[in-house]
Amino acid sequence: LASDLCDALAAHGVVVHNNDTYQLAPDYARLAAPEAVVPLDSLIRQTRVMVRTLEDVTSSSDPYTTLPTEDVLAMAEAAGISSLSTSPHVAQESTVRLIPELGGLWHAGAHHLEAGCGVGNSLLGIAVTYPAVTAVGIEIDEATAAEARRRAEVLAVADRVEVRCMDAGELHDEEVFDTAQWSQFYFPAKSRTPALQAMHRALKPGGFLLVPFLGSASEDWTGRRRETVRNAARSLRSGGMSFLSHVSDLLGDTPGRRKRERRSATLQALLFARWEIPVRNAAQLATELEEAGFTVLRDAHTAVSPFYHTRGLLLARRST
Repeated sequence: LASDLCDALAAHGVVVHNNDTYQLAPDYARLAAPEAVVPLDSLIRQTRVMVRTLEDVTSSSDPYTTLPTEDVLAMAEAAGISSLSTSPHVAQESTVRLIPELGGLWHAGAHHLEAGCGVGNSLLGIAVTYPAVTAVGIEIDEATAAEARRRAEVLAVADRVEVRCMDAGELHDEEVFDTAQWSQFYFPAKSRTPALQAMHRALKPGGFLLVPFLGSASEDWTGRRRETVRNAARSLRSGGMSFLSHVSDLLGDTPGRRKRERRSATLQALLFARWEIPVRNAAQLATELEEAGFTVLRDAHTAVSPFYHTRGLLLARRST
């Protein structure tokens, strides 16, 4: 059986046969490495959670916060570029290209907050990329918070990054953070208003809130294409490597890819609805933020990437 399995994997290019041994093909070996952008084992575990959820989609919903710990950890580990990868800075540099206000603050040593930080892929990526930043991550799952702390130690940023295991709605800090990120697609409906109110209190007046959002099955592609051209030109002028991702996004913008993205968006809506998490576009999120007292400044679409399920970023500010 083992020999037949290896032969099948070799036939599909997953492994290569050398004399009496089988080894992972170079591309798969890079994916399987711990320092991969998204390690293969993390991606497989996340996919299993998503498949099980979709298989059971017609049954009664359960809030995301009630998932088994191993499922929460699996989802968190494969959410975005791994902070332990060789390129933890790529996501943050792309964000700053789109939202330059954040770059200046992070370079100067902002105090940053993330609600729903998971294992810290975004939080720790910011800390690694911007050595003057101090940060606090909020994560409700104990094992996931512990993994974020472990990664902070591995990356030698534990002296600047605090990970609190708690409900984000119970955060009582007042006017201490310069910037914040709300990873809102892990917040069930009932937890969203308390979390937003807590972040509003925690931000200094004038502080910025960054909110990623998902793609939409009914997205207007015309405006996004124009925005992609502008982002590519901006990245080219600044010499950023994100120029390549925007150009790839633009050249690959075909009817076939749009169809695949719409299919993906419908599955995401099913998945998150099963976890009682509302899937909201930029306009709907803007309304939600404004109701919590934020002033919404703008939204920016991100380039298509196999490493993200987000399709854009919304920037808001605490005005009072």
